Order: sequence, then C-alpha cells, then structure tokens
Amino acid sequence: MIMDKRAFTLIELLVVIAILGIIASVVFVFLADRREEARIAAGKQFDSSLRTGLGFWAQGIWHFDEGAGSPTVADASGNNNTGTINGAIWQTEDTCGLEFGTCLDFDGSDDYVDVGADSSLGLQYPMSISAWINMDQLASTKGNLMSIVGRDHGTPDRQFEFRIGMDDRLHLTVYPFGSTGGQEAISASTVFTSSDIGRWIFVAITVDEARNGKLYRDGKEIGVARAVILSKP
Repeated sequence: MIMDKRAFTLIELLVVIAILGIIASVVFVFLADRREEARIAAGKQFDSSLRTGLGFWAQGIWHFDEGAGSPTVADASGNNNTGTINGAIWQTEDTCGLEFGTCLDFDGSDDYVDVGADSSLGLQYPMSISAWINMDQLASTKGNLMSIVGRDHGTPDRQFEFRIGMDDRLHLTVYPFGSTGGQEAISASTVFTSSDIGRWIFVAITVDEARNGKLYRDGKEIGVARAVILSKP
C-alpha cells in the first residue's frame, strides 16, 4: 500500500496541534519571564547608578533588611536618621524576592516608618528620591493616594511628599510654605495599571536647582517637568 507521507489523520493532526500549542505556550511563558527579569535588572542597574553617583551626598538610605524582631530600620548613609517602624510587618527574603533580603509590608492605611525630622532630611535642591515598591492595588481602586516618602510632621514642618496619586501617576508634591498653604508638583506622564499589581517596580525622581524634575520607572524616564504651582497661601 502506498501512503501519502504529506497527509495526517485527524488524530495525528490533533496531536501535532497539541504539541505545537504546548511548545508555543512554554516559549511564550519563557519569553515573558525573560522580559520580567530584564525589567527588574534595568531597575537594579539604575538603582546602583544612583547610589554610585549620588551616594556620597545621600542624606538617608534605608535598606529594610534588618528582618523580623527589629523595631527600627538603620540609616546606611551615616547620618543616623534611624527609622522607627509603626505597624508595618517584616517579610522574609523568600516572600520579598529580588535577592535584596527582607522587606516591610505596609497596610496602605496607617503603617509607616518614622525617620524623624532632622534638618538633613529637609526640602532642598537639587534632590533625588528613589524606592522599590510593590502595590497590592491601584491608588484609583483604593480611593486614596499612596505615599512613598515624605517630610510631613505637621505645622509648620510639612515640606514634600513623593507619592502615587489617585490618577495612578507618580507625583512629587512640594509644600514650599509648610502647612500654611501652597503646593508645587512634578508629575509623571504615564500611569500604573492593573498589570503592575504584585510586581516590584523601581521608582525615582531627580530635581535640579531650578526645580526641573525627571521621573523614572525601572530606569526609564516617564516624565520631565518643572515644578508647577498648584496653589499659593
């Protein structure tokens, strides 16, 4: 019997499709994983470049690597701006990932780390702020902004806040007149989306003496703007 080698039976065809489908799925997941690794690597590289270039002038560096049982976080900058943990819970290295060691889990409501009000942490230009963040929901879903780093000890010491607004964008809000009123802001042009939930993201902002700011996400620039006056006292 002569068989046409180019033909497939229905069962053979289904098997071939199934095999190809599995391979395609595996390759897709593999590539997605590689892209995620590349994104994290880009964030780490940019983080390292900031530390290398600006570390000498750093006023505060908190690694959050003390681990369970520690009520405080050390300031690695040498300025002794030790932070006191209020409500945030230590997570293990396995839970945190990133090979950075431990991390802190904040409830998004009233958890925070208080690093005091030393003059070294006051508003000054030029300035840079950076952090690794991992959101469990968007600010727009939560219905409230998400503060990352801020100097807000009430009247008259309110100075600045690096945060995610309810528009799901990064903002640096500055209070040049303290709590007496008046705001200036530098905002990112891109927004966080649901795909960012549960992922580590490196965010940063740099502001020069003329108050021109640049915002970054995982090492990529996501906004360039001069501080915009929102209100005056």
